[in-house]
Amino acid sequence: MRATGERSTPAGVVCAAALSVLLCVVGCGPEPPPVDGSEYGAAAAATTAADLGGMAELITAAQAEGELNIVAAASPEADHRELISAFETAYNIRVNVAAPHASDEEQIAAAVRYAGTDRAPDVFMVGQDTAAAHAAEHFAEYRVRTWEEVPADSRDPKARYVGGAAARLSLGFAADTGQALRTVSDLGEGQGEVALAGDPQKEEAALLGVVLTALAAGGGPADLAPGAALLDELDRAGQLRWGTPRRADLASGATTAVIDWEHANLQRAADLRGVREWEVVVPSPTVGGLVCQAVNQEAPHPAAARLWVEFVLSDEGQNLQFRNASYPVRFAAMHQDGTVDTGERAAGAAEPPLLLTPQQVAQARDTLRAYGIGPGDE
Repeated sequence: MRATGERSTPAGVVCAAALSVLLCVVGCGPEPPPVDGSEYGAAAAATTAADLGGMAELITAAQAEGELNIVAAASPEADHRELISAFETAYNIRVNVAAPHASDEEQIAAAVRYAGTDRAPDVFMVGQDTAAAHAAEHFAEYRVRTWEEVPADSRDPKARYVGGAAARLSLGFAADTGQALRTVSDLGEGQGEVALAGDPQKEEAALLGVVLTALAAGGGPADLAPGAALLDELDRAGQLRWGTPRRADLASGATTAVIDWEHANLQRAADLRGVREWEVVVPSPTVGGLVCQAVNQEAPHPAAARLWVEFVLSDEGQNLQFRNASYPVRFAAMHQDGTVDTGERAAGAAEPPLLLTPQQVAQARDTLRAYGIGPGDE
């Protein structure tokens, strides 16, 4: 199967050069003091806000630090821009984002490279499989106030990471071509090219796109064969593209459907306004990619790091993510309490996505290799 276009991942893509300037972006200075009985040590050892005396004391300590280092602002980019702006405004703490599109592994690499210095990241925003793989070595235990409202499958049993929100897979298509798609299984002959965002061995959006295809064809995460058959059918017909399509291909009608993150397809709808009628459907059921929040064990600003995670999991933080095409992990509890701000989101936005465990992700990739699914099998 052929690969064309750009790749798409929930954490984005960054070149090595972007990460190499992390030093200049987050500043220079002395190494952080050790974890001891000092104010820094108390914050670095805190496993809850109560350990510092409560939220008021955590806020005071974070404001005294004055900064927060983030390597990447994990996608959807829009909600993290708003989260960062809202956090800075609420607490008067400057957020340093070093490489906005850094991958999960590049975030971990930055922590290793700058360990023990004030250039180190304070928090990580990574996928759940990456979080599980690096929790013991890099992440500090911390339970937010709303910990019990987070589903057990979206948090670490030892509190070393917690999900913030999930990006959902969607089907975007050119409705002005006469298509009326509601599920991936509606794709077939007589339509234009179908794009699946990236290489499923490398990009989460593409991997979950295959799972979504399997769900539509009667399979699921543990049974990808129906999805593999459907993709193979599209490929044999010359209708399958592995990779994010160019705007020109969408505008011309060469590519008429894209399986990608909901936020990415909504952005296409905005970009194509006046050119094409781009409709976005979240199939039922759909799958999602969880973005986890974790505090660096060697965070140079440990109070600010903990305050950031508290903010992301607060009502305000959850609503900011919900309004920007993510499914907040506390949705069920907030819906019950009447604190969800649906705004302009449709009723279907309340449907939770299926989240794969790290073990299911690994198994799915093994299965794809066995089936030869992806752009590298031609």
